[in-house]
Amino acid sequence: MKEDSSFKNVKKIIIETTSYCNRKCKYCPNYTVGRKSKLMKKTLFYKIISNLKKYNFEGIISPLGYGEPLTDPRLEGFVKYIKKKLPLSKIIIGTNGDFLTVKKYLNLKKKGVDCFFISNHVENPTSTAFKTINIIRKDHPSLLNAYFQDVKISINDKLFHNRGGLVNIKTKKYKKCPYTPIDQININVDGEVLFCCHDYLAKHTFGNVSNEDLYNIWNSKKYVNFRRLIEDGKFPYKMCKICTGN
Repeated sequence: MKEDSSFKNVKKIIIETTSYCNRKCKYCPNYTVGRKSKLMKKTLFYKIISNLKKYNFEGIISPLGYGEPLTDPRLEGFVKYIKKKLPLSKIIIGTNGDFLTVKKYLNLKKKGVDCFFISNHVENPTSTAFKTINIIRKDHPSLLNAYFQDVKISINDKLFHNRGGLVNIKTKKYKKCPYTPIDQININVDGEVLFCCHDYLAKHTFGNVSNEDLYNIWNSKKYVNFRRLIEDGKFPYKMCKICTGN
């Protein structure tokens, strides 16, 4: 795997701006394990975006993580900043939909959100999001770009993911990693670059964007070697070996 001098191989950047979530899902380590709820420092967020601008990043940027992004009161400002600095990037918001009101939807679209992915965590998903999407479809059809993702792992747990072994749920094991760590960068609320979105406790990190250039982290020997192993279908860490999925 060669050095990627322009992030051309990176398709998506996930930035956890908040670690707080309003839901308590039995299959999520945010509830079963728990971390301190906090917001990413504004200066750190701006630094990440400025860093990406330096290398002309044009992929997907998603303010997401284990927290619910719509609980972050700074989200609209962050979206506006991303579009200002990286107009060719695509901003995707993943949300449980509980706070996706019509006003919030329209404001975020105005600031630059390209698409919403609304996750269904229960048998009967949040009515707020459904009402909002129906109104947008009727009154603002040109602004409709939202999809419901069915992640119901509900009744029999067969679809749940064990989050690298943090959640005690029996599911089928993957033979190859489906979570694209070879073309996706995950940055947690503290600025740590994780090897995978399921590394909830940040056990395996490649650096911290608080004091390092993201390009240097991405092209570090350790990170490059890790991606090479994953690309070859090899699991270098224990949590990779026990990670399961649907």
